[in-house]
Amino acid sequence: MIRIATVVFILLASASGTFAATPYETGMQLLKAKLYPAAGVMFGQAAKAGDAKSQGQLARMCERGLGFPKNDAKAVELYRAAAEADYAPALYIMGRRLVAGKGLARNEAAGFTFLERSAELGNQYAQYWTARAYLGGKLAPRDPEKAAGLLEKSAEQGFAKAQLMIGKFYLQGRVRNRNVERAAGYIQKAAEAGIPEAQSLLGSMYAERIGVERDYEKAFMWRLKAAEKNDPDAMRSIGYMYALAQGAEVSHTKARDWWLKAAAHGDTISMTNLSEIYSRGRRNVPRDFAKAYLWAAVAEKIGLVDRNLAASSRVYEANIKKAASDNAWRKSMAAKELPDEQVRALDAKVAACWQKPATCDN
Repeated sequence: MIRIATVVFILLASASGTFAATPYETGMQLLKAKLYPAAGVMFGQAAKAGDAKSQGQLARMCERGLGFPKNDAKAVELYRAAAEADYAPALYIMGRRLVAGKGLARNEAAGFTFLERSAELGNQYAQYWTARAYLGGKLAPRDPEKAAGLLEKSAEQGFAKAQLMIGKFYLQGRVRNRNVERAAGYIQKAAEAGIPEAQSLLGSMYAERIGVERDYEKAFMWRLKAAEKNDPDAMRSIGYMYALAQGAEVSHTKARDWWLKAAAHGDTISMTNLSEIYSRGRRNVPRDFAKAYLWAAVAEKIGLVDRNLAASSRVYEANIKKAASDNAWRKSMAAKELPDEQVRALDAKVAACWQKPATCDN
């Protein structure tokens, strides 16, 4: 009875002009109102008549179980029909499914063909994934120049992941000539869309005056947004800003706490920072040679990695080597202040906790 009443309501509303005239447009109005069974009726009518947009929407409803039980096989059937009609969103979804083997036999070559066609038709998501394929060289011959062009098209349509990636290209001078102002523009948009890596990177750009005027308050704000989403680079950077009073009042306890959070996520540079602050002691952070030794040893065990350095590979390697050398020195200095028995106990603790750093400070 409810379904019959709903259908009657749709027909009356359409006739009176309450909803748009075509079944697809009426279906979209009902979908937005979360009247899923009624929307399914309207999309179903149009899909049977060969309307690719309606086929795509009905496929999505089947895929997600909106208005009726989930039916992935029916979703694939409808997506395929819409893709055969050259409907860009359906081409994209079929491409992704074929590459992953989701709901049908895996066929990477066919999947890439679908993705490439969708990208040609202007689908921003397909442009991004096709770009990644050209960068990876697995689904398609490696072509960084073509990849960069597709990323820019996707980014201009507002896809945040593409904005971040092309922004990093301009920042690093990769494929595109280095242009830090343009990089900042793209990365800002990705940050505003909520991508933690972009927020952390934008914070670094404000702190280091890269493509934007130096502004520690903005640097702190963007890094904090990323840190609150558990981005280890941002957590480490917030720790530095508290330690150096950049964009925030100096607080060595807050610096230590953020480094502890980053260390719990495996950030070895933060572990080295913890070793240093415990070995020296700071206001409200008492000297603790046991913790200094512990964190130096965990960092040494994991191996120092800092994925957020934007320097050349030669400078990057030099920084890593210096950090590793400093870390080994700090560990040996802390060991001199501790009884041999305690050092052995700490070594045993490191052996037990280094793969789960969050447990090391317990």
